[in-house]
Amino acid sequence: YEMAGDDASRAAAEYFWREITGRRSYATGGSTSDESWRGTPGNLANTLGAYTQETCVSYNMLKLTRRLFTWSPDAALADYYERTYFNGILPTQHPADGEKLYYLPLATGYWKQFGTPGQDFWCCTGSGVENFSKLGDSVYFHDDAGIYVNLFVPSEVRWRDKGVRLVQDTSFPERDHTALTVHAAKPVRMALRVRVPYWATKDNVATLNGQPVAGMPKAGSYLVVDRTWSDGDTLALTLPMSLHVQAKP
Repeated sequence: YEMAGDDASRAAAEYFWREITGRRSYATGGSTSDESWRGTPGNLANTLGAYTQETCVSYNMLKLTRRLFTWSPDAALADYYERTYFNGILPTQHPADGEKLYYLPLATGYWKQFGTPGQDFWCCTGSGVENFSKLGDSVYFHDDAGIYVNLFVPSEVRWRDKGVRLVQDTSFPERDHTALTVHAAKPVRMALRVRVPYWATKDNVATLNGQPVAGMPKAGSYLVVDRTWSDGDTLALTLPMSLHVQAKP
């Protein structure tokens, strides 16, 4: 679609994303069992096992999600990205030696089986190495009017055309708070759009330079602050977490 502008190709890509995320994915955001989408769509009860959630599939679904977001920004895309980022990417590297996971077993009683140095180099090892070189890949997006903040990750981004540096200070998910500070040599007009996740359904609060921001939007959308920003302006959000149920298709 991006190369040829063929609307049918776009429709196919968007349909594929909806089908996999809506009827083929587990609560973790991952999908597949034994390297395949087995059985009837929308019926995953018989697919749990030792070889669920192949890491390469999570990698490619996030790659597709990123492309779709550039075509049409949507908080639902970013919500899925976050879910899979935290459950299908971050847990797949061994903290001691950096070895990767092929599968993330989801059946009761199984455990993670990491690769071993010199013995295992799977497809998911190759894409897995790339995963950890691009953890900042989809934290921010921008259009002509402003910046989207899609993930809560301690980071900074430079928008050179606008002369803006945006710094995010957060320890999410250990804490339910993030602060975004604008740095600019001169005042600049832009819209700062911060995702309010689907799971943030209780007592969300935003402040601008310590003062409450009115009109907090519902979960699964964006808080949009469109104004002229000065150096040091800080937008902070507190998004309380709570347990919720994710029904298996």
